[in-house]
Amino acid sequence: MRSKLKPSSNGCITWAPLHLHAAWLALLGVLIVVIRVPMVTRILETCLSAVPLRREESSFTKGGVLPPLSAFSWVIHLILYSMSLEMAHGWFKLKESASMSEDAASKKYYSRFFAVYCAACVQSLLTLLSHSSIGVNPKLEAVLLLLDQRIIQTSIFGTGLVSAFGSAAFLPVFWAVTAGKLSFGNWAGRLLASFTVYSYGSKRQVPKFYCWAYLSVPLLQVLLRNIFEGVITDFAHAVSAVVLIVPLGLMTFLPKKKYTEQMDEKEPALRTQITSTKNH
Repeated sequence: MRSKLKPSSNGCITWAPLHLHAAWLALLGVLIVVIRVPMVTRILETCLSAVPLRREESSFTKGGVLPPLSAFSWVIHLILYSMSLEMAHGWFKLKESASMSEDAASKKYYSRFFAVYCAACVQSLLTLLSHSSIGVNPKLEAVLLLLDQRIIQTSIFGTGLVSAFGSAAFLPVFWAVTAGKLSFGNWAGRLLASFTVYSYGSKRQVPKFYCWAYLSVPLLQVLLRNIFEGVITDFAHAVSAVVLIVPLGLMTFLPKKKYTEQMDEKEPALRTQITSTKNH
C-alpha cells in the first residue's frame, strides 16, 4: 500500500493549492452571473425574505446606499475573499497534523474551528455577491448584506459554543441572532462574545497571538466607523478594507505557521516511517 505520509516542507508555509483558489474565484464569477438572471433573482428574494433579518444601518450605508466599487476596491475585496479560503485551509492543515499525531483532542478542536472558518468563507462570498448587486438590484444587495452581517454576528457569538459543543451550535445561535435575541446590546450576546474570546485565548491548540489578531478586527472596525461616520464613499469603503487586511492577514498566517512548526518537529519520525513503509 502506498504511504500517505509526507515529510515537512522544510520551514516553508503551506498555502492552499492554486487550483482551489481558481475554483473559489470561478464560483464567485458564476454566482454573480446567475443571481442576475431574473427568475433566479425572484427566487432568491422570496427565499431570503423568509429569514427574519433585522435591518441595521452600517457605517457605510447610513443615510444612503453603498456606492459602486472602483477597480481598486474590487482588488482589495478579492484579496480578502481569497484570504477567507486560506484561513479555512490553515485550520484544515492543523486538523490534518493532529490526525497524523493521533491527537484526538486537538483534531476535534481543529475540526470545529475549520467549520467556523468555512462559515467565514460563505460570509465572504455573500459580501461580494452583495457588492456585485450595487446599482443593479438594490433589494437583493441589501438582503445579501444583511445575511452577511448576521453570519458575522453568528460567528462572534457562536464560535465559543462551537469549540465546546460542535458545529451544530451555530444553528441556534444564527436563529437567535436573526430573531434579535442575541446582540451586543444584551448580556447573553456579551457573555457569548466573551466566551468566544476565551476559546481563542485559553486553548493550547490556538496559535500564539491569534487571540490578539482576532480582537483587533472589531476594535479597528469601531475606530473606522468613528472616522468615517456618515461618509458614504468608495474611498472610505476601500480604506477600511485595506486596514482590515493586516489583522486578517495575521489570522491567515498564524495557523499556517503553527502547522509548519508542527511538521518540522515531526519530520524525523515521518521520514523514518516513510522509509520503513517503502522497505516493506
